[in-house]
This record gives sequence, C-alpha cells and structure tokens, in this order.
Amino acid sequence: MRTIAEIVVGAERADWAAPRLAALRTFIVKQFAVIPIDENTVPFYASAMHGSACRGRALTVPDGWIVATAKQHDLTLVTHDLDMTVGEQLGVKVVCRA
Repeated sequence: MRTIAEIVVGAERADWAAPRLAALRTFIVKQFAVIPIDENTVPFYASAMHGSACRGRALTVPDGWIVATAKQHDLTLVTHDLDMTVGEQLGVKVVCRA
C-alpha cells in the first residue's frame, strides 16, 4: 500500500483532477497484485534499513518497505530509482531501468 500511496501522492502533487485520480486508483487495483505489509514484513524491513545504511546507501522509509516486501516474497524489484539497487547487496534481485 505504501507504493500505491506514493503514486497517488505524486498524482496529487501534479494537481490531477478528482476523476483522473479515481481512474488511477481503479487502474492500480485492476492491473496489479497489491501485497500488504504485515508483521512478517518487519524483520525484512529492519534488515533492509540497517543493511543499506551499513553499505553507505541508506534507503528512505518507503523504499525500505519496498525492498523488504520484495525480499519477503522473493520478488524481482523493477525500478528506475538507482538508490534501490542497494537491494541487490541485500539479496533482492533488482532490475534498474534508469
């Protein structure tokens, strides 16, 4: 949900009108599997935040949750954010299209 929130915040900052925001939310729900963050994600999050800081590339809080969720569910993380490539050093397969 944090990733969805980031997308919606970006659209709101871009001053999207209410109908366009509603269409975006509908698109996300219909096109993507939404993986919730739960208590089982917490150890992965702690490891991602600590591990990235130790490697000199501290993740932001939202990015930490994204890396943690990818690690927890053995997912490949596809991103355009070079900061997320630290996930590779934490055991997450990362495809970066920057």
